Amino acid sequence: MTEVIHLFKSDREGTLKIISKYTQITDADSLDRTYQTNVKLLPEAPFPAPEGVKTFLDYIATSRPDVAKANPKDFVDMSFVQEAQASGFIRQLYGRLEGGLVNVHFLDLKKTAILFFDILNGHYHAADSSTKARKKPMVENAVRLMKAARSAGLPIFFAKGNHRPDNATSATLITDTNIKLKPWPDGEVTKAGGHVSGNDSSSDVIPELEPGLDDYYIPKYRWSAFYQTYLDLALRARGIDTIIVSGGSTDVGVAATVFSGRDLDYNMIVVRDACATSHDLRAHDALMDWIFPRMSRVRTTDQVLKMIHDAGAK
Repeated sequence: MTEVIHLFKSDREGTLKIISKYTQITDADSLDRTYQTNVKLLPEAPFPAPEGVKTFLDYIATSRPDVAKANPKDFVDMSFVQEAQASGFIRQLYGRLEGGLVNVHFLDLKKTAILFFDILNGHYHAADSSTKARKKPMVENAVRLMKAARSAGLPIFFAKGNHRPDNATSATLITDTNIKLKPWPDGEVTKAGGHVSGNDSSSDVIPELEPGLDDYYIPKYRWSAFYQTYLDLALRARGIDTIIVSGGSTDVGVAATVFSGRDLDYNMIVVRDACATSHDLRAHDALMDWIFPRMSRVRTTDQVLKMIHDAGAK
């Protein structure tokens, strides 16, 4: 009963379908009012109510006066719900600790998506041997996450650079260094070419991640996967509030996306060993150790796989 109530409260769309099936209500407004009315009435801890038993006993007492002497509390057993409550099962079900705090170990699969950031042919398969070797562990862990996500039914989003070959959608910004932290020669800022182009296979998701027709593809023109893309719209349309992030570079697009996601009130989970940088590893480590924990949960691939497994086992 406790889990059914949680499902009723947490899976609105699924609940509306069930209500419609058994009540024959098809009007969207009527369905929503029915849901809103009942979701407020259902308690998270479904203790049996002696008051309800008393109403029933009073009715029986009209034909059997001796029943009027019965104590309603003698007909209810609170122990089952009390045990579930004392064990923390109900709090864990709703992702809370004592006092209503959010549980950092909680994951609701129905509200979780995975975002693979710029894991593209141009950044990996076309990279030089040293860069590819550095990114290989990221790709291997991303593949593990992909398989777990597909098995659990999580929606998969691919953020992918979609630049013009002539770089006409990029701006020349005045910065101290180029993307590789090298000072501009003689202080002259130039527009650098990208590794991927939207009109060829360099911007395709690597085949190792088995991109499919049902996946979401987010063309982007700036570092953040949220900036002027449909990512936020697609996530909210599916009721997603938690994003698992894998990809690179950690200190460029991943960082920009995590900051943006945080400001849009998403729960971000950054998978440390499923992200990588083409630049100085110290930047990756600094973000994972000192910056991201303030705005997200930083986990290893093994830890995220366990979170997905445990959430699916509930």
